Amino acid sequence: MVKLHIDFNGNREWLDMDNPITDGEYIYNIRHRLNGPAYICWNGLKEYWVNGLKHREDGPAEEYYDGGKMYYINGNLHREDGPAAEWTEGDKLNQIWVLHGQILECDTQQEFERMMKLRTLW
Repeated sequence: MVKLHIDFNGNREWLDMDNPITDGEYIYNIRHRLNGPAYICWNGLKEYWVNGLKHREDGPAEEYYDGGKMYYINGNLHREDGPAAEWTEGDKLNQIWVLHGQILECDTQQEFERMMKLRTLW
């Protein structure tokens, strides 16, 4: 059973009550939701979690109030059609391209697309 928990700040999180995890001292319920963000912070941050791992296949698993985005699959930063992380600092847009948690050495979308084409030849 997935249960909505709202804390005193108004943060909302959906927890899987049937599959708790333990670190030996405490028992935790993991974040889990299939049809929307499993965590919504009072400041607008949205996080998508499945079985305790950040995961979303149809968009970013983290969406920040300022437009920043992070793409995760099964808990790893990952995106095959663009940068896996995007955020701004002032007027500067920062982007990082990542596949299966491995940062790729590229600075532009064009370099990334060229690397992906070469990857299909391996």
